[in-house]
Amino acid sequence: MQIFEKLLQDLHRHDVQIFRAWLHRVTQNHCLMILRKNNHQTRSVDVFPEYSMEYEDTMHPVLEKEKLLERMELAIEGLNDDQKKCVTLFYLEKKSYQEIMEMTGFNFMQVKSFIQNGKEI
Repeated sequence: MQIFEKLLQDLHRHDVQIFRAWLHRVTQNHCLMILRKNNHQTRSVDVFPEYSMEYEDTMHPVLEKEKLLERMELAIEGLNDDQKKCVTLFYLEKKSYQEIMEMTGFNFMQVKSFIQNGKEI
């Protein structure tokens, strides 16, 4: 029901070329926002816990995660201030678009643009 109401509001504000794809994206984003809002986080299940010993031919999960975080920090530092703020709030702090809009004063399209453009860099 919430998605239907959102569609009625958003349809007038957007120039929809392919309705089916747009409907899918709106529905997907709405569901993701609800999950983020309720702090439902999916967690990967590693075959080896972080504190276990590994075989020579496997990578150490803690080191791999640390390398990934370092690369992500470097990438975020390369963004402009607005992109950095939105990307950090969305991906690291798990804030919804609405929460980011309230915290930053940006409108919906600005938040969406900063996150998408920041993700591509």
